[in-house]
Amino acid sequence: MRLINIKAALFLLCGLVFAVGCDDDDSDFKGRDNYITSFCLVKGETTLTASILDDSLKIVVPEDFSFDGMRPEFSVSENATISPDPSTITDWDGEHRFTVTSYAGKHDREYVYSVEKSAVVRVGNVTLLTQADVDAFGEAMISEIDGNLTIGQTDGEDVIETLEPLNHLRKIKHNLTINPTYAGEEIIGLENLEEVSAIVVDANTPLKKLCLPKLKRIYLDFKFSGIGQLEEIDFPELESIEGGMDVSSMFALISVKLPKLQSVSSLTINYCTSLESISVPVLEEVTTLTVTNNNVLQAIDFTSLQTVTGRFTLSKGVFENLEGFKSLATIGSTLEIQDLSNLTSLDGLEALTTVGESANFRSMSSLADLSALGSLTKVSSLYFSEILAEDYSFLEHSLSVGSLSFSQSNVSELDIREIDGLTYLEVRNNNVPLTLIGDEAISMQRLSLYAPNIVIKGIKEVTTTDFFEFWISGSRTETVQLNVEKVTGKFSLTVVAAVDDLDLPNLKEVDGEFGFYIQGRSRVNLPKLTKIGSLNAGHCCNIELLSLPALETVKGDFNIRTNDSYGGHLDGVYAPALMSIGGKLTLNAWTTRTASLEYVNFPVLVSASAVEIKTNVGLFDFSGLKSVIPVLTSDKWIVSGNGYNPQYQDMVDGNWKKE
Repeated sequence: MRLINIKAALFLLCGLVFAVGCDDDDSDFKGRDNYITSFCLVKGETTLTASILDDSLKIVVPEDFSFDGMRPEFSVSENATISPDPSTITDWDGEHRFTVTSYAGKHDREYVYSVEKSAVVRVGNVTLLTQADVDAFGEAMISEIDGNLTIGQTDGEDVIETLEPLNHLRKIKHNLTINPTYAGEEIIGLENLEEVSAIVVDANTPLKKLCLPKLKRIYLDFKFSGIGQLEEIDFPELESIEGGMDVSSMFALISVKLPKLQSVSSLTINYCTSLESISVPVLEEVTTLTVTNNNVLQAIDFTSLQTVTGRFTLSKGVFENLEGFKSLATIGSTLEIQDLSNLTSLDGLEALTTVGESANFRSMSSLADLSALGSLTKVSSLYFSEILAEDYSFLEHSLSVGSLSFSQSNVSELDIREIDGLTYLEVRNNNVPLTLIGDEAISMQRLSLYAPNIVIKGIKEVTTTDFFEFWISGSRTETVQLNVEKVTGKFSLTVVAAVDDLDLPNLKEVDGEFGFYIQGRSRVNLPKLTKIGSLNAGHCCNIELLSLPALETVKGDFNIRTNDSYGGHLDGVYAPALMSIGGKLTLNAWTTRTASLEYVNFPVLVSASAVEIKTNVGLFDFSGLKSVIPVLTSDKWIVSGNGYNPQYQDMVDGNWKKE
């Protein structure tokens, strides 16, 4: 009985120990852990292991890495669950969020999965001479070259057919050079290139299209010249060229497309003789713009361009207007538009208000409409040459311009009353008669008018620091009339047309040199001219009689050349009121082979520094100069080669005529 009790006690003790042991195990596992303990993506032999930091999962891959076919392998805390199940996800290229719930079900932890793409950089210059070189380099999945990339050779038999293995490249820190042994007509394989310092394409490459569809930035210059077969330049995403762009002598080039270009220092496209279109629609500002000698250019789009801070030159094309520049408002330096034979109007320049230096329009035989310049308010100088337009009424608004010039144009009427600051006006070799309208008194550096006939309205006084030229040329004109009353400065009057009457009915004073050149057999009418600074008639050989009935004073010299070698001559000079010549009186013929001066009459002239009369073979009577003899000395009386040559003493003795 006692033995049985001892066995029972031992059995009970073992049971209690077992019970206590089991109770301790249950208390250690509470089921509250909620961690991702490992995470990776696997495909074949490729394993991408995520770094786990706090509540983030991050996988780092090269920029062009493809996650296609990758599957997850992961582990979480004991008996915890994860949602959503990573095994159900196939797109691992973006962000995902996972919730890990503990076994106890009371504790959740959220993890954020992300991908960091980093460049795979090759430091140093890379030269790929063969297709094998290209293929081998591509296997490294390089995304950035810290140096130059040269593709192909200048000559050789190792041809590169494709650049597709280079499709990981996003940045070339220095130059991309493409040599002739690259055989492609397009650049296939650099579709992901976004940045490059400069692009150099050898002139002998077979490229027909230059397109880098994702290129956004060029750090230096964009220059192409003489690439013989290139037909198209297309950079659909290019936004910035930090240097200049120069495309020249590309004789096969048909189009240039830069639809997103926003920044470039200077832009030049010239001597591309097959070029039909240029599209740069969002560029707003450029330092210089040159589009010249592209003979068949018909479409040009710079519709957002507002400012050219330097020079803008446009020439040689077949477009009929300038609508492609409809936003252009300011040019800092010079505007040069010329040799556009199809241009009929300047429509498209309505926004133009300011040109810092000169605006020049030359050699455009169809250009008839200039009204688009009506918004122009400030320009240093305006120049028109060989254009069709006759209407220049756009000048009749508040416009500041220092110099206004026309050459071989068709200016019929020019109203300068509203022009501010005009110091230089020249109308040279005008094709049609000109009417100039101005304020009563005008003052400028130079006024030059050349036309078949000239009518001046409103202007009574002209003051110049250089000279005032009034030049009549062309066919026969019965009467030319100049109604100016006073000229201050040098005044040059030239007639090289057949003009019957040259009439200056109101001219009273020329305070400066009065020079005239009369080629035709004209009658010159100067009824009111009383004072001149000096007279220099270098050619008045076809005037029957130069009559100066009111002239009283000449401050300087009085000089007339009385004949020429073509047979023309001045018959006589008559100045009945002239009393004083401050300088020298000179009446010399050019030659003795033709007729010359026959009549001289200065009846009241009592003052002159000297008298010189030579080579007038028809002059025999000097009685019209007898009144000046008392103020002269013998050395100041110079006569020779005339029909009669009285010496000083002959004049004193009254021997004025040849007997």
